[in-house]
Amino acid sequence: MALCKPVATPFGVTATYHHVAVLQTHFREGVCDIVLASYVDEAARRTGCQPLGTLPGLRLTLVELGASAEPSRAAVYAALSGRPEWEGATAG
Repeated sequence: MALCKPVATPFGVTATYHHVAVLQTHFREGVCDIVLASYVDEAARRTGCQPLGTLPGLRLTLVELGASAEPSRAAVYAALSGRPEWEGATAG
């Protein structure tokens, strides 16, 4: 599961496949910090290639995720896809 959307990288290559690499839940604050690993495509991730980079600094509230406990990756992808910067992204 991932978000698929073309995103330019500093390497001159477009990453199209963005997979949750880190999901850390802070229950006291009611938020989750997310790091997405970006790959050229799904095949690159599945064959063990290193990500082109990561997209850190993503934070969602448990309310945005519709969760009161550890959110599922599906909930994370659904919540991210509703954000303006991920408009047009598809599930991969």
